[in-house]
Amino acid sequence: MDELIDLGLDDLALFARVVEAGGFTAAARRTGTPQATISRRIAQLEARFGLPLLIRTTRRIALTEVGRRVYDHAQLMLEQADAALNAAAEMAREPAGRLKVSAPVILGQAFISGILADFLIEHPKVNICLEWTTRLVDPLEDDVDVAIRVGQSPHPALSVTSLGSTRTRVYASPDWSGSEPTCPADLTTLAMFGIGRSLEAGEVTFTRGGEVATVNIPRRMMANDVQPVIAAAARTGGLAFLPDFVAPEGWRELLADWRTREQEITALTAASRGALPKIRFFLDALKSGLALTQQRKGRPGRGPKS
Repeated sequence: MDELIDLGLDDLALFARVVEAGGFTAAARRTGTPQATISRRIAQLEARFGLPLLIRTTRRIALTEVGRRVYDHAQLMLEQADAALNAAAEMAREPAGRLKVSAPVILGQAFISGILADFLIEHPKVNICLEWTTRLVDPLEDDVDVAIRVGQSPHPALSVTSLGSTRTRVYASPDWSGSEPTCPADLTTLAMFGIGRSLEAGEVTFTRGGEVATVNIPRRMMANDVQPVIAAAARTGGLAFLPDFVAPEGWRELLADWRTREQEITALTAASRGALPKIRFFLDALKSGLALTQQRKGRPGRGPKS
């Protein structure tokens, strides 16, 4: 391949144009290249091959046997180059190709599945490879086009798109019959079902205006998926500490005037790939999809940054 590049692909293309035009003068008119330049570059090409490619007369040119074979390959090269340019131009106009996406399991199940389905309908030339995961995906190393994260600092080499934000809130299942908490400290006596990996009491900071309260909330059950948490809290008539975008219908929020720390929901892409239509259009779909989902569910969390 390096030898072919050293040979001069542009000279091969110019050689093909000379043959198609039927001579140096006509090729100069078609390409806007001075005739003397064309003649010199073709001579250099023949010198590289070590064989003549053209038979020159005062009236016309003709191909040698070697020239005919070189021309056939040069013509094929130009056709493939045109095909590559057309493919790139088409992709610049319309999203197409494979799109690999990763997201946290909980966030993915809550709203991304529906957005993906709508995106596939709207853009039939895009194929999506999707991964729900609990690991920290790096688009630079994991061959991922879009990695969606919640509350995690990105690598400085990545392009970051804000999709919105979320907060963790306290929700009472329909059969919960405990005393109504009036401040975060009341939660320290209540067993909680939540998202995470440890049953140890977790420190949570709440704010209300200028007030700040940091409390340790005991955990009855923890899981890395929201469905078993909701199911267990519902069956036991308990409380759940959940991101607001997965709050179950019919559950009541407690301490609604107190706020936990806001966490950013972001989409990470390699900076060099962010201009691809399939990625640009998908990021737009994510932003509008999350905002619409939170609006439908009555979530107080803000939408994406403009």
